[in-house]
Amino acid sequence: MKELTAIRKQLERLDDPTVGLTALHGEVTQSRLKILEKIEGGVIGLHEENREVRQRQDRMISDLKHTWRWRSATDSSYTAPRPGRVVEVAKVATHGTILVVRRIV
Repeated sequence: MKELTAIRKQLERLDDPTVGLTALHGEVTQSRLKILEKIEGGVIGLHEENREVRQRQDRMISDLKHTWRWRSATDSSYTAPRPGRVVEVAKVATHGTILVVRRIV
């Protein structure tokens, strides 16, 4: 009998909205929403970073194309790189740094 009484008390606690299953469900739902917000914020940040990286890559590729055109126009001994060959281009940036880009073409 004592066991049945103890079990009934436990069941009554489960029905209690402040500490029972309803409260637990609410806590789980709130935790889930917080986690989703964190994930969403991280994904948005990654999208922005990827966009910036793509823009920088596009600018670098454009600069390389410009350099290759300029070099082929000014140096008659210059031949375009063969496919699968690593090309190294050095470029002096406006602020004095040297940018070396390696690319397989």
